[in-house]
Amino acid sequence: MVQELLPELQVKHRKLNPVFVIGHGRSGTSILIKLIRKYLKINFGTESQFILRYYDALEQYGDLNRRENLINLLEDIVQERYFKRIKKRFNFDLDKEKVLSSLKFPSYSGLLQAIFLQFAQYHGMERWGDKTPEYIFGLDKILRLFPDAQFIHIVRDGRDVALSEFKTHFGPKNIHCAAEEWKKRINLAQNFFATLKDDQKFELRYEDLLQNPVLIFQQLIDFLGIDDQDKSLIRFIAKNIVSDLKRGNFNKWHTALSKSQIYRFERVAHRELTAYHYPLIFSHFTKPSLIETYYWRLHSKFKRLLVPGTIEDNLYRIRLRVKSRLLPLRKKLQFVAGAHRKVSFN
Repeated sequence: MVQELLPELQVKHRKLNPVFVIGHGRSGTSILIKLIRKYLKINFGTESQFILRYYDALEQYGDLNRRENLINLLEDIVQERYFKRIKKRFNFDLDKEKVLSSLKFPSYSGLLQAIFLQFAQYHGMERWGDKTPEYIFGLDKILRLFPDAQFIHIVRDGRDVALSEFKTHFGPKNIHCAAEEWKKRINLAQNFFATLKDDQKFELRYEDLLQNPVLIFQQLIDFLGIDDQDKSLIRFIAKNIVSDLKRGNFNKWHTALSKSQIYRFERVAHRELTAYHYPLIFSHFTKPSLIETYYWRLHSKFKRLLVPGTIEDNLYRIRLRVKSRLLPLRKKLQFVAGAHRKVSFN
């Protein structure tokens, strides 16, 4: 268990860019942000999950230079379960008035910056980050909001990812669909990274983090622009970080998956496994038929329905859809109310 904070540790940042950790769920994103928060003093909370949804709904709020529109947007954002979770976990309450007064410019990105920076300052930090695996489907939008952001992509052997996902209420529930999903997200990250400048992208393997964490963190220190000329920070990390890691927590798929499961995963994602230097068991593959593919996709959806937690998560997603559909209606009602007040005044 990683200790959350080390108040006595001082870290000097030459950059204050936001940091987004991306990667497939169950790939080590959670342990990575805990270590970055602890040793590099970049604040992360739980998964925010809302940034892209409000980005897509911005036109419903109108011109954010108008204070009432900006307040409406902020009021909706603070209703997200992210804020309930960071209250429960970190005892942090967002000060909305402070957010508005600290805005450098009236925009969605400015609002997010003020929110996440206030949370970081609560922990005595001057830099913030976020880790939400689903943002892999909208990284171009994240980059538009934060053109100077830095992105860290962590990759884990997809066969171990599949094993881990099978124990959760989310994600695919058979090996074929797990391979499809892992392959898709790997390719999305690779395509996005191809558009970034070198000083904005950093990629690591989960297995390398476990086996050689000091080297990885030396590279992260350099990438993130942290001042450690006297090497005191990396020496501190080297002395302490090993106890934060389960160093043998990989290659479980060798014994936990059957030969047929390994084959089904590799025939879908063998190119991506090879690209990240994960060894293959099989060397020749036949392409799965459309009938087989559809069967496994239906099989996975059905199995997910039987997993505890799925219904609750689906209800939350339905509430989000209803809320987004009601936004235009609320805007019309506000317009009518405003017009009525003007008529009454005249």
